[in-house]
Amino acid sequence: MTVSSETLSAGEAAEMVSREGSGGLAVPSVVQAFAVIDLLADSGSRMRLAEVVSATGLPKTTVHRLLRTLGMLGITQRDNDGFILGPALARYGNARVPNHGEIIGLFYSVIGRMQEELDETVQLAVLTPPDVTFIAFIDSSRSVRLATRLGRRLPVHASATGKALLAFSQEETVKNALEGPLAALTEWTITDRSVILTQLKAARARGWASESQESAANLSCVAVPVLDATGHALAAITVCLPMPIIPEPRQRHLAGIATRYARELSSRISH
Repeated sequence: MTVSSETLSAGEAAEMVSREGSGGLAVPSVVQAFAVIDLLADSGSRMRLAEVVSATGLPKTTVHRLLRTLGMLGITQRDNDGFILGPALARYGNARVPNHGEIIGLFYSVIGRMQEELDETVQLAVLTPPDVTFIAFIDSSRSVRLATRLGRRLPVHASATGKALLAFSQEETVKNALEGPLAALTEWTITDRSVILTQLKAARARGWASESQESAANLSCVAVPVLDATGHALAAITVCLPMPIIPEPRQRHLAGIATRYARELSSRISH
């Protein structure tokens, strides 16, 4: 059994667009296009038009128009009677992202030891306001664990990861990340900015952040930042347990272990 904390699957694209409305921040066609791209990426095989329509919940005419446009750009391509990802995506995959390649490599060499110590799923994320994006992870061997994937996104305000990153970011970054609508992913998600800012202050003081069921029910997380030479967050290491609440002593224990490895990562990154 796995516990998922996904916030936007292909089938939720239409719902997100509807929720944002005409005055929201989301551009419907962009959200829908990436829903189709994510669906094809997760599938790993050719998908028929009807399958894409069914999985996304979008109208058939919309999906057909999206696939045609993405095909013109080389993002997708027709394969016999179905669709697959196109060659143009390779260019984005090879694009230079400062520090990410190095920190991902170090993550797998350093955090592998942390995962062996805990046997819990450990993730690496970076700030991509208004979200965090998970760029690496090492899975747990436990039968009940977090289900995750590369490229998974969560709102900064609704995740321990986001709070750990914002707590060690510049004031302008925090302001910009929290300026839009703060959606509630669960009934426990905190959307009051003043409360979130208080949490960020506490996270900065103790060096780590936590959350209980804010991103998904029955999932609680502890996150610590990986800092650069100036003390600002480059990334965050997150440990999530499939339980409603992590007792405070265990939170401190997890944070202590994660902090030790985060400091090792930071010391080995070329600043």
